[in-house]
Amino acid sequence: MGFQVIYFPYVSSTQEIAKNILMDRVAIVADEQNAGRGRRGRIWHSPPGGLWITAILKSTLEPQILSLVGGIAIAKALEKKGYKACLKWPNDVIYKGKKLAGVIGEHYKGYILLGMGINLQNDIPEEIRDIAINIPNLPRDDLLPTLLETLEDEIAKERDEIIKDWKKYNCTLGKKVKIVEDESFVGLAKDLTPEGFLLVEKEGEIKKVVAGDVIILQ
Repeated sequence: MGFQVIYFPYVSSTQEIAKNILMDRVAIVADEQNAGRGRRGRIWHSPPGGLWITAILKSTLEPQILSLVGGIAIAKALEKKGYKACLKWPNDVIYKGKKLAGVIGEHYKGYILLGMGINLQNDIPEEIRDIAINIPNLPRDDLLPTLLETLEDEIAKERDEIIKDWKKYNCTLGKKVKIVEDESFVGLAKDLTPEGFLLVEKEGEIKKVVAGDVIILQ
């Protein structure tokens, strides 16, 4: 079927624009956002040069699984362009040890809004250069068709296939991690549940992490 792409030069956020359109298989792409956001309402720096996009979908998959799908699609699209990235649960795409992209999935009036932000030819603010990275040699309009094609393939898969794909590209499982939530703790990232939640072993007990930030310690 493919995606219809609607371009905007400047928006508050592609997620907010998408809420006013709500058509299946439409992708909102902006040159710049002034109120881009990630998980938990955090601001996402979105100047010209990056790929700032929200894909509008009718899907029976849960937002958590679709967030994994977004990360997988980004990693696979980058791989096709010659860049090797990996996935940190729940929604980060890591390149050369730093955050390259983030994904947010949310339900809205019967639709899934899958927001993705990828640092490409945009500048990275000096204050976050120790944790964030871009790919300055990869133009947005070169990556975009590959990303949408890959996303189309991925959302057609069953949940267990999606989990398998995520595991192939992940850099979380098998690592000692710190989970930052209401009660932070350190443990070993063991697996994902069929719903896409993280299982962490702490002192011989398996804990299911539904939400929270993951810091990889080793």
